[in-house]
Amino acid sequence: MTVQTCFLHLVRNSLRYASKSTGRRVISQLRNVHTAPTAPAMSTRRIPAYDM
Repeated sequence: MTVQTCFLHLVRNSLRYASKSTGRRVISQLRNVHTAPTAPAMSTRRIPAYDM
């Protein structure tokens, strides 16, 4: 499994699989996880699954 370390590439690759209508929600959830102050805090911020 490849882990994206660059936030820009993470967003670009994530949006490939999201529809345009859910793209903004995906970006906001990724931002929520990415801005966590520590790794343990990041693991508590879950990204909900969307019906795409």
